[in-house]
Amino acid sequence: MAQMKHIEGPLPPTDQRIVAALHVDGRASWRRIAQVLDIPERTVHRRGSDLLARKAVSVHGLADPHRIHKAEPAVVHTHCVPGKAWAVASSLARRRESVVAHLTSGTADCFVDWWSPDAQLANLLGHELGAISGVNSFTVSPIMRYLRTVHDWQPNILTADEIDELRNIPRLAEWPQFSAPIELDRTGKYILKCLVEDGRRSFEDIALRSDVSEQTVNRRIDQMRTAGLLVIRALVDPALLGFPVGALLRIAPVPENFDTVVQAIQENPMVRYAVVVMGDYQIMAEVRASSRSELYDLMFKEPWFRLSYRFETSLILATLKQSGVLALTLEQ
Repeated sequence: MAQMKHIEGPLPPTDQRIVAALHVDGRASWRRIAQVLDIPERTVHRRGSDLLARKAVSVHGLADPHRIHKAEPAVVHTHCVPGKAWAVASSLARRRESVVAHLTSGTADCFVDWWSPDAQLANLLGHELGAISGVNSFTVSPIMRYLRTVHDWQPNILTADEIDELRNIPRLAEWPQFSAPIELDRTGKYILKCLVEDGRRSFEDIALRSDVSEQTVNRRIDQMRTAGLLVIRALVDPALLGFPVGALLRIAPVPENFDTVVQAIQENPMVRYAVVVMGDYQIMAEVRASSRSELYDLMFKEPWFRLSYRFETSLILATLKQSGVLALTLEQ
């Protein structure tokens, strides 16, 4: 799978807007993006192609892990032997079960969004995590609901009208969906494999590889995306969009304030990822900011701080995996 390169940021404003457009619809044509953003098509094509070639941004498909892969999600925090945090985080990021992996400061050294079949959870807890060299202790918090994923993140780069106009597939109310698993046929599985590797792969190319018509490929992709079985994600280092500072928040809301905290998280554009989990903290969220000063406001001046009885923060030191794609630093 293509990997994300480290490029010094932030990107120029026009490039940021093109990347933000790909975040809305990773398969949008350069012509469509140019029309909506009111930028010359030649400029969008040149800059967008260059961003993809340099891997400043990459576009990948991601299947609903629950309905397609019959997996269950959890947040894994590891506490590492001094000097072993990078090795542990790298080992976890390379596992196929991990979707997101951060190296962090604070009481936990690693944060991992982890999907595995429910039957394997006991083995994960009882054997696998403890057997990783350098792990001192760990916690596993089953995820009950996703409040936001990277796919939904729109940090005030585009207007609401531009987002609506770019959106080719209706916005999913919730993703992933914890409903009955679905068995794809051979063609569906192959289309999915192609888009996981390259979310902008052409209908023609997929049709030639799968021995079906372009019309069939087009129809099947639209069906999978509309049903939420597949999302197409543009992956980018948030620093390139002007948000180099990231933090993880662990929130235990006062029970009567739980819904208010959830709403505040869902409405804040600087929240990039958020989940409801089981454990001492009921909500975990990743926030992104342009500076430490802005991060301070996000942590301590938003409703989730004053409406919680327990609150913990960690700085994100490095992201080793996002949406199933390894960072360049882990290239073998």
